[in-house]
Amino acid sequence: MSKSASAVVLAVLLLAISFRGDTEARSVRANDRGTPTEVAIDANGVEEPATIALSRFGVTHQVTAFIRRVSVPPAVFHVRDEWVYRGSNGVTGSGQFALPGGYTDSSDPVLVASGSGQVYAVGRVMNRDAANNNSTNPASIRVWQSADGGASFPGTGSPVDMLPAGATRTVDKPWIAVSPEGTVYAAWVRTDLTGNGQSQIMFRRSGNGVARTRICCGRLATWDDIVAVSTPGDVTGPQIVIDNLGFVYVIWTDFAARQLRIARSLHPAAAPEFEVIPNGMTAFYTAQTVATFNRIGAGLSANSIAGGIRVLPLASAAYSAATNAIVVAWSDGEADQSPHTDVRLTLGFAGPAMTFSAVTIPSLTLANTDQFTPVVGVDDAGNMLLAYYDRSDGATTDYQETAIDLTPDGSFVAQWTVGPSCRSAIVGEYQSLSRAPSGATGHWQLAWACSSAGQRGERANGQRDLSVHLLR
Repeated sequence: MSKSASAVVLAVLLLAISFRGDTEARSVRANDRGTPTEVAIDANGVEEPATIALSRFGVTHQVTAFIRRVSVPPAVFHVRDEWVYRGSNGVTGSGQFALPGGYTDSSDPVLVASGSGQVYAVGRVMNRDAANNNSTNPASIRVWQSADGGASFPGTGSPVDMLPAGATRTVDKPWIAVSPEGTVYAAWVRTDLTGNGQSQIMFRRSGNGVARTRICCGRLATWDDIVAVSTPGDVTGPQIVIDNLGFVYVIWTDFAARQLRIARSLHPAAAPEFEVIPNGMTAFYTAQTVATFNRIGAGLSANSIAGGIRVLPLASAAYSAATNAIVVAWSDGEADQSPHTDVRLTLGFAGPAMTFSAVTIPSLTLANTDQFTPVVGVDDAGNMLLAYYDRSDGATTDYQETAIDLTPDGSFVAQWTVGPSCRSAIVGEYQSLSRAPSGATGHWQLAWACSSAGQRGERANGQRDLSVHLLR
């Protein structure tokens, strides 16, 4: 794959009432799909956007974070997490998430907003080996907090986990969630560097925001103790959802078992087991299976599709308060080790014992094409929006952002293409979807990466502008 510049695209989809027989469902009106807005663009590349929208003091706040490639080979490879802000009152802002001393790079930003209007960003900070461009320890998971709706993220972040130079693991793929009461939950993977498949999904909570201490575990602490959710194995990509009763669920990918797995906290708010576990660690039930998955490609082409785009079977998960359902979407091979990918979707009811049922959508399983890197969201009524990259023409490596509107039980309502045709490029391992503040009709906010010669023109050296777009 040639090196490509990149852009992040952001869009907002307005939802209106449509009728399907005697079933009322919210769908995206043809004239309200919005115009994609280029949020960030860079010749070196921008990728893996995260976006959030919230309403606070009469102002709608819109924040998008992404990874910018600061420098690329033959120079030393460096990446940094950045954010872009826009308020309905005309205020705008942007910047890099500040790094603490001793770190050179950051990546993997994820955003979440609390009911009180606090915005939290989790990310990974690390260093870079100039000899081979690999990320190295010391590495840390950190959470930045914004008290102004995402217009600024002061400080260098609250440390959640840190592994020093020389450690046999490093930290990767953080995720974050916040409860209605303001409890912040973080999950991430401690990735094994020895090649022995001894990675582990980790979890931590902060019951008083991430900027203030409270009494926990026999001491004053900002965060409760770190706890392992999974047993050691070839695991990665955690997601977090919270049900109506406050129980916390962590979902992740297990490559060795070729399964998506889920674990539920023993207590609401993932409360520490003070009487059972002496040091007050959070306890989770034994993990259950969400679904099995097919591997993508094989050998040197493993986890890669046409055009050299990297695709992994990572989960996107959401919870429906209206139906008590956990919905999970992911990419996997059309068959085991197929070079082509499908998007899968499954539903299960939250509780101590969970059974998930596959949702069949024909357009997501077209032979010899690629549907990949999905994100799923649920509105207040339980209706779902599923967005993904779609390479529907087997004769080209171009792809296009596509979305599907679904009822609470997964029944198909409508499908449409959202943005322009995009050239094959590095898009990152996630895109992002956020339920924006609801008016009479409500709307979704969607961010994805797109490389298109039509945006700024293809460069003489073969590079293309890759932008992060917002549809709103």
